[in-house]
Amino acid sequence: MAFVRVHADDRDRVVVHVAGAAEHRAEHRAENRSDERRRAQFGAFNLTRIVGPAIGGALIVLFGAGGNFFVQSVAYVGVLAMIFAMRVPPTPPQARESSAASNFKDGLAYVRAHPLVLALIATALIPNIFAMPYITLMPVFQKDVFQAGPETLGILMSAPGIGAVLTTLVLASTATKIRRKGLLLLGALAALGTFLILFAASPSLPLALFALAGIGGCQMLFMATTNTMLQMIIPDAMRGRVMSIYFLDHGLAPLGALFAGISAHFLGAPATVLLMGAAVIVLTAFVVWRLPQMRTAEI
Repeated sequence: MAFVRVHADDRDRVVVHVAGAAEHRAEHRAENRSDERRRAQFGAFNLTRIVGPAIGGALIVLFGAGGNFFVQSVAYVGVLAMIFAMRVPPTPPQARESSAASNFKDGLAYVRAHPLVLALIATALIPNIFAMPYITLMPVFQKDVFQAGPETLGILMSAPGIGAVLTTLVLASTATKIRRKGLLLLGALAALGTFLILFAASPSLPLALFALAGIGGCQMLFMATTNTMLQMIIPDAMRGRVMSIYFLDHGLAPLGALFAGISAHFLGAPATVLLMGAAVIVLTAFVVWRLPQMRTAEI
């Protein structure tokens, strides 16, 4: 048995050290709980991407395209009921002291002053413009490439969700062990482009479904990693303003879908998706070259 003698003048330092260690552990547990909540949110979102398209494909078979939209419109009644049942806390008085324009300006100033945050937000534009619009071409692949019925469209739309959910389960057990999240993010982006090319060149439906599952998994990995890095870097006082700028890139997805539609008209859907995958890989290589803070980021 060992005994430790603590002198009177050292007791305060010991207490401070123990208190500091306890505070650090509490902060670490809080961060882990926050990460778990974010992963649960992404998991729930991607679960709907599995169930929704599968149900949609079955409804098209049973009721046709028009009947499918009618059923969806009725389902929104339940969504409205849940929204009305929400109890939103009142806005803090200090939040009313500044306008939305000034908050947006403060957010832009913060993004410009922090290179890693700017790099993350700029990199997030790549999949939204050059990758995600592939989903708008699914009916073309179902009808013209695979020459299948509407039920196959539901399967094609569900495959990315399956890959995303599986990735969520893996992230739940391994995300905290990975420090170089910047490299993880870039790897997910490069793999996303590779799976897009594989899907475009798939000669059979099973290989196409495998590629789509990979696309969904890489998309999930990229989004979750980007979101986690931003949430952990940005201080509480600026988080809402900066995240609102980050989510603006989602509004550019229709622009990418427009370009994808025009390209599919002249080149065909497979060639368009192949070019989209190649663009993602090239732009990822550009980010690796020009934004070294992405390669070295540790969270």
